[in-house]
Amino acid sequence: MRGLLLSLLLPFTTHAQGTRPLDDFSDASHWRVVASNQVGAAIRIVDDGQGGKALCLDYDFNGVSGFAGIQRDLPLDYPQHYAFSFALKADSPRNDLQFKLIDDSGDNVWWVNSPHFDFPKAWQDATYRSGQIAKAWGPGPDPVLHHSAKLEFTIYKNVAGGEKGSVCLDRLAFAPLPATDDPPLPPTPNEQVEALAKKSPRGTFPRSFSGEQNYWTLLGVDGGGDTGLMNEDGEIELGKSQPSVAPSVQVDGKQVTWADVRTAQSLQDGYLPIPAVQWTHAAFKLDISAFAQGRRGDSQLVARYRLSNTTQAPHDYRLALQVQPFQVNPPQQFLNTPGGIAPINLLRVQGGDVVVNGERAMHADVPDSVSNGSFGDEGRGLYSSRLIYHIHLQPGQSREVDWFAPLEGKAQRPGNFDAEVAQAQVARQWRGKLDVVRLDLPEQAQAFADTLRGAQAQILLSRDGPMLRPGTRSYARSWIRDGAMMSEALLRTGHADVVRDYLRWYVQYQFKDGMVPCCVDARGADPVPENDSHGELIHAIAEYARYTGDTAFLREMWPHVQGAFAYMEKLRLSERTEENRAKNPAFYGLMPVSISHEGYSAKPMHSYWDDAWALRGYIDAAWIARQLGEQDDAKAMAAARDAFRSDVLASLRSAMQQHGIDYLPGCAELGDFDPTSSTMWFALGLSDGIPQAALQATWRRYWNEFDARAKGARAWKDFTPYEWRNVVAFVRLGWRDRANDAVKFFFDHQQPKGWNQWAEVVSSTPRKPFFLGDLPHAWVASDFIRSVLDMFAYVDDDDALVLAAGVPSDWLQGEGIAIRGLQTPFGALSYSLQRDGSVLKLHVDGELQMPRGGIVLHLPGKDVRVRSLPANIEVR
Repeated sequence: MRGLLLSLLLPFTTHAQGTRPLDDFSDASHWRVVASNQVGAAIRIVDDGQGGKALCLDYDFNGVSGFAGIQRDLPLDYPQHYAFSFALKADSPRNDLQFKLIDDSGDNVWWVNSPHFDFPKAWQDATYRSGQIAKAWGPGPDPVLHHSAKLEFTIYKNVAGGEKGSVCLDRLAFAPLPATDDPPLPPTPNEQVEALAKKSPRGTFPRSFSGEQNYWTLLGVDGGGDTGLMNEDGEIELGKSQPSVAPSVQVDGKQVTWADVRTAQSLQDGYLPIPAVQWTHAAFKLDISAFAQGRRGDSQLVARYRLSNTTQAPHDYRLALQVQPFQVNPPQQFLNTPGGIAPINLLRVQGGDVVVNGERAMHADVPDSVSNGSFGDEGRGLYSSRLIYHIHLQPGQSREVDWFAPLEGKAQRPGNFDAEVAQAQVARQWRGKLDVVRLDLPEQAQAFADTLRGAQAQILLSRDGPMLRPGTRSYARSWIRDGAMMSEALLRTGHADVVRDYLRWYVQYQFKDGMVPCCVDARGADPVPENDSHGELIHAIAEYARYTGDTAFLREMWPHVQGAFAYMEKLRLSERTEENRAKNPAFYGLMPVSISHEGYSAKPMHSYWDDAWALRGYIDAAWIARQLGEQDDAKAMAAARDAFRSDVLASLRSAMQQHGIDYLPGCAELGDFDPTSSTMWFALGLSDGIPQAALQATWRRYWNEFDARAKGARAWKDFTPYEWRNVVAFVRLGWRDRANDAVKFFFDHQQPKGWNQWAEVVSSTPRKPFFLGDLPHAWVASDFIRSVLDMFAYVDDDDALVLAAGVPSDWLQGEGIAIRGLQTPFGALSYSLQRDGSVLKLHVDGELQMPRGGIVLHLPGKDVRVRSLPANIEVR
C-alpha cells in the first residue's frame, strides 16, 4: 500500500511525450453523480483550480455505508503501457479513493483502489500507471484493459465516522508510456519476509512465511469485540492484526522449533473453546494451551506452556517465548484484514512486562534472560524478543510458564493470578452455554457431539456484541443472510436471547424505503442490492417467535416486517411486466438480478437463491400478520405470496425447458448446476410444488459427482463446506446412507482435526498456501449444526416433526442414541432410540406439544407415527 500511495503522488516522468488532456473539470455537464441508497452527493465548480476552474464532489453518507462518485462517458483505447494523471485536493476523512474504468457492457471494471486514502489538503498531482490498474470484476475473461467506455472517481466509506467530505479534481490527462516508465510494483513487506524465509532454515520463520499453509483457531469471549488466534504450531496472536508469541525449546545444545516436532491439537473436554497444541520430541513434551477470560470490553488472553522431561535422564532446557512481528493470520489472507506481518518498531521487556510499539502487550512470568533481535534490516518493523526460561528437569518432571495479555481493555495481571483456576472458571462458563442440547452417541460418533457443541462456540466467539458475523478477520461484518441461518442454528441449540439481541440490532440499519441491507459493519449499512436479504430478515423474526412464543417481540418488529415486505413487492412488480416476459419468460415475476450469490459477483443474475428466501419471507410475513391480528395485511400478504409462488414455479419450469436440463437451475440466465444453493428449497420448507423429478435429478447428479470426488475418481481443487447443506437434501429425500457418506467426507476435511472446525474453503492440497476465508467460519458452523440436527429431528413441509431420518443404523446397537433438550417450535425435544435384538425401542419425553402434522419416526422402508406423549414404542 505504501508503494502505491508514493507512486500515486508522483508526476509523469515523460510528460512531453504524447500527453492527451481529457478533462479540465471546468464543465460539470460532462459528469453525473453516482451514489448508493441514502447517500447524499452533489457536484460543483470552483474557481481555485490549478489553472482555472475545478470540479468538487461533496458527499454525505448520512449514517450508512456505500459510495458517492462522479462518472462520465469517455471512450478510450489503450496501448500496452500508459498512465493517467490528475490533480486533487480534499477535505475528507480517510475513506477509499477508487478510480474506475468501465467497458461498453458496463459489466467489466478495472480500477485502482486506495483504501484509507490520505487525501491532500492542497492541490497535489497524482499518477496511475497501467501496472497499477487491475481487473476489479466482470465476466469478461481478459484481465488486460484494451478499451473502456466510462471513467469514474468514487469515494467509498471505509472508516467509522467517515460521514462527510469534499474531494476536488483538476487536469485529467492520459499519456502512453515507454516500458521503462511503467516498472512493476515493488515487493510488498510480506513478499520481502517470504524471500528472507526462503533463505533461512525451516522453523526460523512461521510456517505461513515458509511456503506452507497454516491453520488456526479462535481465542475470545462470547460476543467480544476482539479475538486472538492460536495456530496448529502453538503460535498465539495477541489480537486482530497484532504480533504473536512463538515457543521454541533448546535442549542438548540444539534449538527445537515447530519444524522439529510432531504436533497434535485438541480442545478441553473435546469441545470447549480452550485449544491446546502438544509438541512431541525425543527429549521432551511441550503442552501449549490458551483461553480468553472476562467479558466484552474487558477480556484477556492467557497462555500456558508446560514443559515435561519424557526421557530417562535429567536435562537442562531453555524454553523461549518469542514475541515476533507476525500475525497468525497468514500473508495470503487479504480480505478485510490483511494477514502477514504485524510491524514491531519498538519493543521493550522489563521483568515480565512486554511493551510493543509503546503499548503494554503481555505480562509474563519473569524470564531468566532476554534476547533481542530482528528478522530483517533494522527500521523495517521486524524487531523481536525472546523471553528465555532456564529449566532443569529430572525424568518425569514438568514446569509451567504462563503469560497474561489484555485483549480488550488495559487489565493488569493480578499478583495472585492462578492460570489453572482461571481456566477452570472459563470452562464452567462455556459448559453452561454449550450443554443445553446433548447428544449421547456411541464412541464412533463422539465427533458429532463434540463438534455440535464446538460449532456453537465458534458462532458465539465470532460475534461482536449482538452482531453475528461469519468470521473475525476476512468476514468481520454481519450479513443478514449468514445471520438468519446462524439464528436458526442458535434457536435450535438454546440461544434464543442471542437471536433476539441480533435482530434488534440489525433492524436499526434498515433503509428508510424498507430495503434490508445485505450486510452491516462499523461503517453502517451496505447498500449493495442483494435481494435475498428482505426475506431473510422476515424469516429470522418469524422463527424467533415460533421458538419462543414472544408475541411482544413480533409487535416490536412489525414495522420492519411491513417495510421489508413493501420493498419486496416493489422488486417483484418491477419484474412482473409483459416487457420482461417477452425478454425471457423465466424472468417474469422474480426478484431482480443481484449478486447475493457469490457465484454471480462478476455479473448479477436472476438467482433462485433470492427467490427461495423471498418466498419464505412472503410466507412468514403473512404468518406474522395473522399472529398479530392484522387481518387486512395478512390477506394482502397472502395474495402476494401466492402470486409469487406461482411465478417462481413457472420460472423454474421455463428455465429448465430453455436450457434443456432436468435439474433445478441456480439462476434463470445460465441454467447452472448449484445444489448447495438449491438445497434451500428443502431447508426453508419450500419443496412442496417443485417437481419431484427435478429434486431427485438435482441431488442424484450431486451424489454422483460427490461420490466420484470422495473416491478420488474425479479431480478437485477445493470446495466450500457450505456443502454441508446437501446433507439436509439427502435426509429429506430419504437417502440415509448417502447422507452418512457425505458426513464422513466432510469430517475428514476438518483442519486441524482436533479443533472441530472448517474454513470457508477446503483445499485438495492442504499445505499449499491459499486464501481460505475465516477459520473457523461461523456460517459454515451453522450449516453443520442445522444439517446434523436434521439427521435427528426436523420439521417437514406439513409441520410434522420427523425423527432419526439421518441416523446411521449402526449407531442404534448397544445403548443406542439419545438427544436431550433439542429446541423446536413445539418445545424441547428429548428422545432415545435403541436396537435390542430385532426390536427397535423409541422413547419420547412428554415436554413437547404435539405438532400439527404429528411426530414421525422415519425408518428405512417404513414410517412409525407417535400418537401421544410421552411415548414408548417398540418396532419389530
